[in-house]
Amino acid sequence: MSASKIARFSKKKREIFLQALSETGIVSTACSAAGIVRATAYKHKSEDVKFEAEWEDALESAVDAMEVEAHRRAVTGCLEPVFYQGEEVGHIRRYSDTLLMFLMKSRKPEKFRDNHSVELTGKDGAPINDCSAKERLIDMLDRLSDRMDNAQNTGEEK
Repeated sequence: MSASKIARFSKKKREIFLQALSETGIVSTACSAAGIVRATAYKHKSEDVKFEAEWEDALESAVDAMEVEAHRRAVTGCLEPVFYQGEEVGHIRRYSDTLLMFLMKSRKPEKFRDNHSVELTGKDGAPINDCSAKERLIDMLDRLSDRMDNAQNTGEEK
């Protein structure tokens, strides 16, 4: 890719990029809207602190819009048409339990998060002791070394 292609990023293209990024949250889509390549956007982001901040603000706006839509689908629901014999006869409101759970987890993670814990213990449930692990490793290496010595000695005697 030529340096001139990366370098072109007018004020107007920058505005278009940031607007599209705030609407979609997708860098590729924002680049297409502004008529630039991704390398141009990322180059300017890495070199311009103000642009980097505007980029992050645009992404936050996109995430906020997604959260509003997720809330609408989870809490208000969506009307879907009901058909009978090929004719629309009414509507049913569908809600998204999955989106509702994600929203609950994001708002109150201490209450709704998936609680997983892993507890490591030593032999017979004893606590793991770094010293004992080191000693066991040294012991295993010593035994392995003895086996190798025995195998070599046995091989030499034949």
